[in-house]
Amino acid sequence: MGGGQSRPSTADEAVTDDEDSREEEVQRVLSLHQKGKDHAVQQAFLKHSMSKSRLQVRLQKRQQTQAFQRQASASAQEARDAELEEEKSTSITMFHVTEKKQKKSKKDKKDKKSKKDKKDKKNKKDKKDKKDKKDKRTKREKAVWPKDIPRNGVTIRFLQQILGRVKPEMNSSDVCRDLVKLDTLATKVPYTQMLETEKRSDYHGNSFVGPSTHYVAYCQDEPFDQLVSALDVFVNLSGSNPGQVFFWIDIFSLNQHTCFATITQEWLQKSLPAAIG
Repeated sequence: MGGGQSRPSTADEAVTDDEDSREEEVQRVLSLHQKGKDHAVQQAFLKHSMSKSRLQVRLQKRQQTQAFQRQASASAQEARDAELEEEKSTSITMFHVTEKKQKKSKKDKKDKKSKKDKKDKKNKKDKKDKKDKKDKRTKREKAVWPKDIPRNGVTIRFLQQILGRVKPEMNSSDVCRDLVKLDTLATKVPYTQMLETEKRSDYHGNSFVGPSTHYVAYCQDEPFDQLVSALDVFVNLSGSNPGQVFFWIDIFSLNQHTCFATITQEWLQKSLPAAIG
């Protein structure tokens, strides 16, 4: 046989390969084991870090809560101190105000009493003056107004109302004949008495009849509407209340069914002038 290099057997190669494979497997397992240990260490570190962080957070919250409570307590104390100070100041002020009020009240009572006394004196004097004036007026009226002449007169509103029944050409004599006498024909009383009995009044509720305040002298031949217009102008210019001014006009105030028998020369000379006065 010729000489040449010798080659290892196949069995030896297989053994070597198995050893290498086992070595690699061992190394791989050891590597995995080491990684597992490292992972466990990392997890433990992370857990520890998380616990520490949570603890720090709770400590910070507790510190903040305590600081807030201390601040709130300090604010409440300041508020109580301010309130006590205000109450003290208010109490002092109220004491002075009460003292002033008491002094003022005593003075006011004294002034009120003095004013009341003066007012009472004045009222007594006014009442006495009113009574004296009333008595004088009553005496004057009783003395002046004759008993044989009816006292009542009519308002301008009554005259304006009756004017609706008066024709333009009618004078006072026509009104007396065609209206006054006809309206009072059944009762035969003065027209004012008829109005008073029937309780005739204007649209304000004021009576058409009342104690006369003005005596009216006029011409019987003149148109009646001109007489009413003149009296209306007088009321407006004088600023009088139309419901409180009563005009004594003979055709309404006197009984037109009997006046011609009772009116005498003596009546015209004495009674009528006294009534006009």
